[in-house]
Amino acid sequence: LHISLNDGENTTIVCPMSGLDVQYPTVIEIRSVFYGNGSCSSNNGSKIAVMKRCQGRQQCYLEASADIFNDSCPGVKKHLNVTYRCQPSE
Repeated sequence: LHISLNDGENTTIVCPMSGLDVQYPTVIEIRSVFYGNGSCSSNNGSKIAVMKRCQGRQQCYLEASADIFNDSCPGVKKHLNVTYRCQPSE
């Protein structure tokens, strides 16, 4: 699954319940994170920030903001791309 947010936008990632007879929660597994634009990107800190908020949770709130992610190019519009999957909780 993939989300893309422009600076200032936000969303909530929600993983669904799963199972046929017995319902059980699925949780977020972060696969990749990019915050920046074509000529300017943040370092690995973006993935760490998203993982702290989302990894292993059933839902999490994300906002594309330089206040949250390392802003290596102040004043330049950026976007946040997150690839994740929902997997059974252990």
